[in-house]
Order: sequence, then C-alpha cells, then structure tokens
Amino acid sequence: AVTGTVLFLAWFGGTAFRPRWLVMLDRVFLPVGLASLSAILASGLYLAAYGAPISPPGVYDLQGIQRLPLGTAYLSAFLVKPMILASLMVVVFRMAGCLRAGFLSVGGGAPGIVLEKPPAALRLRRLALVNVGLGLLALVDVVVTTYLHSLTHLGVFLS
Repeated sequence: AVTGTVLFLAWFGGTAFRPRWLVMLDRVFLPVGLASLSAILASGLYLAAYGAPISPPGVYDLQGIQRLPLGTAYLSAFLVKPMILASLMVVVFRMAGCLRAGFLSVGGGAPGIVLEKPPAALRLRRLALVNVGLGLLALVDVVVTTYLHSLTHLGVFLS
C-alpha cells in the first residue's frame, strides 16, 4: 500500500502537493515497509514448516520433500520466495533512501516549502515499479507453489 501511494504521488499527484506528501510519507515508509516484510518473513517461516505437502518440519526436511512426486519442483518454487523477499528488502531500503535524499527544504528548513530533486524522483518511480513487479512475481510464485502442492498430494494419492 505504501509503494502504491508512492507510485500514485509520483505520477498523478499534483506538482504543488506531491513533494509535501512524499516528505510526510518518508517518515512512515521505512518502518511500515520493514514491518510488512517482517510479517511476510514470519508467515513464510511458519508455512515452510506447517503448510508444506509433508508434515512438520515441512520444507525444512529436504530429503522428505524430495521423495514426494513433484517434491523437487515444489521445493524449487518455494525457494524463489526468499529470493523475492531479499530483493524486496533491498528495494525498500533504496526507496527510503530516495525519499530522504529526493527533496530539499528551502529557507533553512522552513516547514511547508519543499522542492523536488528530479533525478531522485525518477529513481523513486523506477524503484516503486520494481517493487510492484516483485510483488506480482511473488503472487505468481504463490500460485505456482499452491498448484504444485495440490499436485503433490494428488501424486501421493494416485501412487
């Protein structure tokens, strides 16, 4: 949601208000981004143990999961998620840096007068698009993992 706000402000926010909104967003972007990524990490660790096609320890039992039909494919698809999460973490930190460095206060830090630095704003747009792309990739990976999970159960049932 925070990345969506950045994208909206980057493209559709009025030029008079956009810098002020982005400066306000700077205060909450990193804490909210890190909190949401931490929640994703915690749920991923839980699902790795309790949401895998085999009983706990789930994905952490590498030999057990590889013995299942399509188990190796499931494990490969599942391991894409930590790579996406690590990439999202990098993008969140880079976006936070762009938000911090992308604006200048005019008049010795006088409140309400903020100027946007064009290169930082462009970088921020690009990073927000990368973040959205990674989110869509994560969605595709969840769908593939769910599909393989079902097929794994079906393969065990049919064999």
